[in-house]
Amino acid sequence: MCNIAAGIKILAVAATIASFQTVESTASCNCTRIHPQQHFCTANYVIRGRVVLIQWQLIPDLDTESTTVTETLTNPTSYMTSNPLTQGPEATGKEVDKSTALPSSQDQDQNEFIDAMPAHRHNNQRANRKDKRLLKNRIINQEPWNYEIIYIITIQTVYKNVGGDSLIEGEELELKSPYPGMGFCGVELRAGKSYLLAGGEAGQINMCDWIQEYRHISKLQKRGLKNNYGQLCDMCQIMTCGNPECTSDLPSTTCVYLPPHDDHIQHGIGYHDNDCIARHSRCYAKGRKADKCDWMKSSDMKNCQRKGRRNKN
Repeated sequence: MCNIAAGIKILAVAATIASFQTVESTASCNCTRIHPQQHFCTANYVIRGRVVLIQWQLIPDLDTESTTVTETLTNPTSYMTSNPLTQGPEATGKEVDKSTALPSSQDQDQNEFIDAMPAHRHNNQRANRKDKRLLKNRIINQEPWNYEIIYIITIQTVYKNVGGDSLIEGEELELKSPYPGMGFCGVELRAGKSYLLAGGEAGQINMCDWIQEYRHISKLQKRGLKNNYGQLCDMCQIMTCGNPECTSDLPSTTCVYLPPHDDHIQHGIGYHDNDCIARHSRCYAKGRKADKCDWMKSSDMKNCQRKGRRNKN
């Protein structure tokens, strides 16, 4: 799960995502890379869904001081500069007073926030640009991490649901994500696209969950989602390890998952083509008593590994 480096707590985030234990001003999102089979077994829900609407809103019930800003504030930029962790004013629909410039660091944060904003409507590019300008005017004086994203998802397939929201194919699901920049573990999904979403908490989604555009899901992953992953949850365990030496003294029912060494510099969500085990293998039980577990060596996995060796040469 997400563990954010120790330091000054930002209540806006800590109150929203329980698994984010601590935040500092130079926050970072640290997720242990786990195999998709592990994601499936530990997830609260696993669905295929299409993003139909994206909304940004201030995180409710922020812990603010008694000098909470109101809509009548005449110079919100000046206030936000001197009160960086306090919720800013609600939108008034008026143009922003640009007479007081933001400091360069805040300006950079704001630009990152605006750049990370996904389009609101997937069927009209002109409307996308207009919506983005309006939203920028609305939030330009807010601290971006005081916002959360609400994704409205049309459920296409339900693979797993262990409680919480009622998940019915064809109906809509609301998922909340924290701010997708500056290491706050938020995710940026695109309107109109279908995703595989495996979340650890009902009604929530974050960078540490399994999120991948569905068209990039491999054949073996699709079979695992429909059948194999769920059957193996109680039979086999998977342990993520940074080097092969950790394979000693492990139970025979444990498979060791070694993510690619360059995985930490890969950008984006999901599993990349060079992650052969994640994309093309699963940990299965073998032997007469099914008391041993090992990685399935599919033809796609072997081809992937051969391609990886060629690319290194």
